[in-house]
Amino acid sequence: MDGEIIGASTVARDITVNKKLEAELAARAEDLEKINKFMLGRELKMAELKNRIAELEAKIAGLEKSR
Repeated sequence: MDGEIIGASTVARDITVNKKLEAELAARAEDLEKINKFMLGRELKMAELKNRIAELEAKIAGLEKSR
């Protein structure tokens, strides 16, 4: 054995299933992110509308007092 290669070994693994699952998880994460942005936008709009309603109610109350 003078540094002569007498054999070789390789290890191979099918990662097809892993790649498919990773793609599915990425798609679900993207869907959740879209839903989150939609819900956050909706909540911000609701807060804005509540503030506007409060402003208008105060304005109406002021007008009624001045009658």
